[in-house]
Amino acid sequence: MRNPIFAILLTLCAGCGGGGSDGGDADSDVDTDADSDTDVDTDVDTDVDTDSGSDSDTDTDPDTDTETGSDGSDECTDDLDCGEPAECATPDCVAGNCDPGFVTDGTETAKQTPENCLVEVCDGAGGTRLDPDDADVFDDENECTTDTCLDRAPANIPVEVGTACALGFCNEDGVCTE
Repeated sequence: MRNPIFAILLTLCAGCGGGGSDGGDADSDVDTDADSDTDVDTDVDTDVDTDSGSDSDTDTDPDTDTETGSDGSDECTDDLDCGEPAECATPDCVAGNCDPGFVTDGTETAKQTPENCLVEVCDGAGGTRLDPDDADVFDDENECTTDTCLDRAPANIPVEVGTACALGFCNEDGVCTE
């Protein structure tokens, strides 16, 4: 099977030499075998990049086709022609054309994990990302630790040794002892 990239290059360079100018077969020196180790990947990735530089492992691809109608066109007659709504995208039909209806960047989603120092928000392009949330700490219910977030993760740091607690004083391990 001929690789379409090679066909385009050969068409553009038909008179460039290397076989094309002598009347010979312009692709006689080009290996277009599909099993070649030098195959060129011609698949086009149409997914929306929603990473936005975050270190999140969350799958952020929306479960909706918000760029075109369900038949692959930009034309529509009602909202259903534009795809299914998702939490961060509510596609709709406006004046016969699909509008992706992306939710505003930074809008919190309903899906949240408590006490993880992160908040899931819409990224403004139909997907989600995780942003730091220093108020979303893990409370270990230990009076000898300070509940905080460090590097986007929960942390329970021992308070100063000798701090008063219910049994007496906090030790270096964050434990209340007599």
